[in-house]
Amino acid sequence: MLTSGTDYTWITIAATLPMEVLRLAREGARACGADVLLGGILPTLAMSDLGLENITPKPRYHELNRGISQQRGGTFSTHIKGRDELHISHDNIMMVACNASFQVHLQVDPQEFARAYNLAQAVTAPILAAAVNSPLLFGRRLGQETRVALFQHSNDARTSAQQALCMSC
Repeated sequence: MLTSGTDYTWITIAATLPMEVLRLAREGARACGADVLLGGILPTLAMSDLGLENITPKPRYHELNRGISQQRGGTFSTHIKGRDELHISHDNIMMVACNASFQVHLQVDPQEFARAYNLAQAVTAPILAAAVNSPLLFGRRLGQETRVALFQHSNDARTSAQQALCMSC
C-alpha cells in the first residue's frame, strides 16, 4: 500500500500501483456485492469457440480470413512458451479472437467533460497494468504478454518457410 510521506522510487510505484488499484477496485466491488474479474483472455474460451461460424458477420472479416489464409498457404501455427507450453495449429484467423476487448463508453454533460476526461487519463494506465496481460490460455500458464504473442501469431500472413527464414536471422 502506498502511504504519504514515504520516498518512493518509480520502480516501487510501478510495481505497487497495479496491486493497489486492484485492492481498491475489489473494495468498491464488494461494497456492491460483487468482485473484480481481470480478463485479458476469457478463461472459459475453448477451441470449439474459434470456428468461422463465430466470426463477426461482416464481409471484411471473412475477406481478412480468406486473404491471410491464402497468403500463408497453410494452417496458422501458434507456439507460445511460458511456465507451460502451447502449440496449436488452426485453419483460420479466429485465434486472434482470444484477445478479449471490453470497452466502456460514458456519456457526460458538457460541463463535466474535462473533469471526467482527466480522471480517465489518470486511472487508465494502472487499470490496464492490472488487468490486460492475462498469462492463461486454454488452461496453460504462459507469459505475461500472452495476448501480444497470440496477436502476432494469429495475424502473421507469412508462410511457414518465410517465418522460419526470419527466425534464423
